[in-house]
Amino acid sequence: METCSGLPIVSISRLRLGIDGQGIRTLVVVYGCQLRCKYCFNPISWISSGHPKYYTHQQLFETVRID
Repeated sequence: METCSGLPIVSISRLRLGIDGQGIRTLVVVYGCQLRCKYCFNPISWISSGHPKYYTHQQLFETVRID
């Protein structure tokens, strides 16, 4: 397996919710989560395989800073 530097990201979602205040909520899902929370709404993040896009910390910051 090729080694990639950066965070293996499943997805970045921007949500507009009016339930708990105004504004945009940004959800960043990273592969390989080890917590295994009982009510996890995104268990695909538990799997370390797949086809993630790798972001450096700076790239991730630049992507979500607009939110």
